[in-house]
Amino acid sequence: MKKIIVFVLCLLLLGACSTSSSSSRKAEKDPLEYLYGTWKLSKVNYNGSDYSVEELEAMDNNSLSEIYLVLKEGGAAYAYSGIEDKGENDKWRYDKENNEVIFNNSTAQYDGTYLIMEESEGIVYFKKYSRFQDITRLPKQKNEEEIKEEVKQEDIVEKAKEEVEEKVEEVIENVTNNSTIRANVKEAIDAYERFIDEYIEFMNRFSNSGSSSLTLLADYAKYIEKLSDLEDKMDKMEDDLNDAEILYYTEVMLRCSQKLLNAAS
Repeated sequence: MKKIIVFVLCLLLLGACSTSSSSSRKAEKDPLEYLYGTWKLSKVNYNGSDYSVEELEAMDNNSLSEIYLVLKEGGAAYAYSGIEDKGENDKWRYDKENNEVIFNNSTAQYDGTYLIMEESEGIVYFKKYSRFQDITRLPKQKNEEEIKEEVKQEDIVEKAKEEVEEKVEEVIENVTNNSTIRANVKEAIDAYERFIDEYIEFMNRFSNSGSSSLTLLADYAKYIEKLSDLEDKMDKMEDDLNDAEILYYTEVMLRCSQKLLNAAS
């Protein structure tokens, strides 16, 4: 678990000290959360046959090859054509019962991977491009290489989240909850989480300062030293935890990792 926390902290520092920020995996528990972000046209079905974007371009049919949908929290939507370099505002809502995304003048079926819409050109399939909801991140409105780097960083964060969740599930499966949590153990674990909250707040200030403040740089060194000391104590304590304490420790470590991952992204 310590290795995961350290890896996440590296991601957080990378995000604070570089100019680029951190494609999302499907959120199984809440489809609505997964729908937020940017969707790109992935393929079109003409008369029963699927054509990829690359095939459309090879056929000189570029009118559909660079189409994006941005679904924003709050119900706003934005459709953008990279070929024509223009967009159109819309509204959307999610019908959970029928797995449909409903716009003002059209409806898309959501099958867990694609948003599927019937258009005059055929059946079009949109696939999740990124979780960004900012239309300034769309191609031709922002350097394409910058976007690729941001999507790459996002992939790193999402893979780290998956690793954390898998390890927690593994621990929970092997824990029998037949004991109680000692007060001193709970306080130590809670103190670690409070430190992580404080650390994230500091890193936000560090990032906003442009990383040029000598005082903040000195404070950063102190945070790293304190973090190392806390992690050593947590590692030693981990060897003496009972089943209930292992479960609580794991839950808190997961929360801390998710907080750090969210801050890094």
